[in-house]
Amino acid sequence: MSDLNGSAVKRIFGAVLMIAFSVFSISFILRTYHLETIAYDALPQNTAIRESDVNENTYAPQITVEPNNILEPIALSVKLDEPKDMLSPDEDKPRVLIYHTHTYEAYEQEYEGQYELANGAKWRSKDKEHNLLAVGEELKNALEVLGVEVVHDITEFEPPRLGTAYIRSLEMLESRLDAGEEYDLIIDMHRDAYSQRSWTPKSTVIDGEECARIMLLMGTGEAGFSEKPDWEENCKLAQSIIDELKRIHPDLAKDMNLKDQRYNQHVSTKSVLIEVGHNENTITQAKASMKYLALSIYRVLQQ
Repeated sequence: MSDLNGSAVKRIFGAVLMIAFSVFSISFILRTYHLETIAYDALPQNTAIRESDVNENTYAPQITVEPNNILEPIALSVKLDEPKDMLSPDEDKPRVLIYHTHTYEAYEQEYEGQYELANGAKWRSKDKEHNLLAVGEELKNALEVLGVEVVHDITEFEPPRLGTAYIRSLEMLESRLDAGEEYDLIIDMHRDAYSQRSWTPKSTVIDGEECARIMLLMGTGEAGFSEKPDWEENCKLAQSIIDELKRIHPDLAKDMNLKDQRYNQHVSTKSVLIEVGHNENTITQAKASMKYLALSIYRVLQQ
């Protein structure tokens, strides 16, 4: 009887050791991953693509904590779901073009004299370290960490006249595409003007960091343009990016804003205009959002 009891104890002890080893193995595989998750309720299928007049939190997902969708900081603070999210050197890299039709758009100065005003205009600067070019470069760097190939066109399209900047940025786009350049996503990055109705809250906080909110502005070309965008296809792409941003934080992205202008989106069904915050945000807040925008774009391009 004593031998039988001893055998049973050994079997139980062995089972406990196996369980402990399994737990240790799982912990080792996860390594230092932080198991904080953003789980969310799916947005309704008929989510409006127009900028909503109702409270933007009407369909806001609920944030819960579950060990599923892992956000882990890597180089440049870009966050990934899992290690496999990064493209391997052997995979075909998606290509993204970033440019800025309104190149001199800038943000609220964080201290007096942070940048010199362009032609005396508030919230505009020719300083590449403090206007949209710096934010575009931040997005470029974050996408490249994820394995995305990025062309950042830093041409200044505003001179000689702001009102004709779209003509000059269109010439750049047509020149690149006519030369055979191919892109999976073309981004015209802007900074919006603040209004209490459209930009409340002004920013959002993620992991203790204040981030500018993001809006995608899409055009139908119905305002008298003979050549119109395939806006429905463009909007599908834009909505996918918005959905991914809202996965990260429900307030990070605004609803899509659909206008009757064209915004040069007729050149490709992969064209979007992205507004990174507004003039009352700071460039620090704008740059803070770029790792999340990069991750959202990456996820969409992998679909």
